[in-house]
Order: sequence, then structure tokens, then C-alpha cells
Amino acid sequence: MFLFCTSCNGSNDERAQELVKSYCTDNFFNPELYKPISFDKVKVYNQAYEETSDYKSMVGRIKWLGKQKDSLYILMYHVDGRAYHARQVDTIDKKIDVINANIKAYKKDFKGIQEGWTIMHTYIQSDDQGKTSTVRSLFVLNRDFTRVIQVIDK
Repeated sequence: MFLFCTSCNGSNDERAQELVKSYCTDNFFNPELYKPISFDKVKVYNQAYEETSDYKSMVGRIKWLGKQKDSLYILMYHVDGRAYHARQVDTIDKKIDVINANIKAYKKDFKGIQEGWTIMHTYIQSDDQGKTSTVRSLFVLNRDFTRVIQVIDK
């Protein structure tokens, strides 16, 4: 006899809710007073384009070219190489323009890289002085629902 379980791991919503409940009871001042009220649907959390290595590389290249350009401006004050250094500055400006165009295209075409999940949670919790309040927080979870990465109170 073969048993096949399609929901052994639960839905993404169920997995997220269980992780958040566990996190809350393990990390709050008074876990006995933690009372979950509601959860929103779990949502995909995508990495922002500014956080990607491709974007950071392009920005780093622009910064490096800017330093090269600054050095050339200093050298342009010497009469002997003024025209040569001015041409080099123009070349750097063109390279920076190309990289800026690439950044603009990258930003426009960026679809996002999934980093994890987010879920909004409303709950009752007490603070360190025993005062209870209703709190609404955004929980950022890793991709495999094993860790809470960040909690943002709303």
C-alpha cells in the first residue's frame, strides 16, 4: 500500500503562519500573553535591483571612472598634456554615459530575484512593563520558511 501526501508540508500560508507564531512565542517579552489575531496572505519578497551584484558592479565602475576623471582634471593644469588629458576625460564621460544607460535598462527590465516571503500579522502582545497592545507587523521570512529574517512594526 502506497500513501501519497500532497499537503504534508502545508501551504505557504500555513508554513509562514506557523513560523511567525513560533518566532513570536520564542522572542517576545511575555510569550504567554501573545495572542494571534490575524494573518494576511503570504507574498513573495523580491530583492531590489539596487541590491544585486550586477547593479553594484555598474555603480562601482562609475565611481572608479569618476576618480580617474578627477585625477585627469588635476593633470590638465600642466600645459604639456592638456589636449591629451581632455580627450581622456571625454572618453571617460562616454563610458559613464554608456554605464548609466545600462543601469537605466537594467532597472527597467529587472523582474526581481526572490529572496523570501513576507506576511503581515496582527496580534496582541505585552511590552516589558506588562502593558498589552494590538500590534501589526510585517515579517520577512527566508525562502524555505525556516527563519524570520526581519520584523517591521507597522
